Amino acid sequence: MNEASDSKNTTETRVRITYLPSGIVVEAPEGTDLLTAARENGVPIATQCLGEARCASCMVEVIEGEENLNRIKPDERHSITRKSYRLACRARAYGAVTVRCVHDPSVTKKDPGLGEDSHFDVGGSDFFDR
Repeated sequence: MNEASDSKNTTETRVRITYLPSGIVVEAPEGTDLLTAARENGVPIATQCLGEARCASCMVEVIEGEENLNRIKPDERHSITRKSYRLACRARAYGAVTVRCVHDPSVTKKDPGLGEDSHFDVGGSDFFDR
């Protein structure tokens, strides 16, 4: 075996994501969705469906870097209410991006479509809405 086949390329491209209004800046592997990047770095971001594109709680407004996000897919399209809005659970970053969280993660609301034990997550802190 040669040395080239023994060594693995451990460098991964990382992207910078800025979350407003907190101003928290994180670096995440290229292609990571904005919700996962937020949760892994303690950024409070609302979600009730845990990233299944069903609740629209993780809606963000793209302030800068829209061109660095993946294209909107059908499962996200039904939730988009404005041109600059994306679901954090579906928007994947391939370059620097700045987003503003649309929904206050400290406020829970009952979503009848998610069942009696709808889950509300705010970046590592879990709440159960019963």
